[in-house]
This record gives sequence, C-alpha cells and structure tokens, in this order.
Amino acid sequence: MSSFLPIPQCQQQETDAVQQQLSFSHRNQHMAWPTIDNQPINEYLTPFLATMAFPTLFPDGRGDPTNPSNPSLYQDVPIGERIKHLLKYAEKKDAAWFYRFATHRRFAYWALNMIERKQILQQTGIFLKQNLEAYLTT
Repeated sequence: MSSFLPIPQCQQQETDAVQQQLSFSHRNQHMAWPTIDNQPINEYLTPFLATMAFPTLFPDGRGDPTNPSNPSLYQDVPIGERIKHLLKYAEKKDAAWFYRFATHRRFAYWALNMIERKQILQQTGIFLKQNLEAYLTT
C-alpha cells in the first residue's frame, strides 16, 4: 500500500522504544527497574514501586502512590489516603464506569499490605519510645 505521506523508518529497537516510554525522569534520574538479585528491594525507599509491580495499572507512572517526583504534594497525604483515592478512581468506557484499581485482582491486597505494614512500623516506633528504658535495662 502506498501513501503520499512519508512513513518514517523505525531506527530504534523495540526494547529501546519500550524502555524510553517507561523511563521517568526525576532530576535526570531514570526509573530503575528491579533486577534479579540475592538482596530484596526496599519497599519503603524504592521509588515507583507500584509502577514496577503493576505496569498495566500505571503505564506511564502517573498516579503511583510511591512516586517521589513531587514530594511536596505527598508529604501531608498518608499512603492510605492516596490508595483510597485510587480505589475510587473510575473511567467511563463504553457508557459504563470502570474502576481499574478496585477491580484488579491483586492491587487491593498489595495496597492493604502496604498500609498495614506502615501502620505497624509507626506503632512500633511509638511503643519503643515509650518503653525504651525497659528494653535498655534488660
């Protein structure tokens, strides 16, 4: 089939094109995808963790509750509230509302696990501050 518009030749390998689309710049740093290693990744310090775990839900990284690109936006909003907003987010497709985060088979479990683990860590810190002397004397 011919066309009067020139069709650009793809000079880029498919893997490079996908990586370029999925790379996010935060102060000239690209998102580091996890690799197979003997050491587990730190879920509290790994940026874009939700994007890496659920690439179909966050194809461009927007809305990721673990995105550090705008810390001033997220510093006052707990992760539980960010996730609650995602679960209520809906898109209209074919005259029906579609809740992609709420209907995903694993996202709600992952989100609940993240929320509960952060709460337990915060409560542990409070308990240790209140009972530090008891643990130092034993």
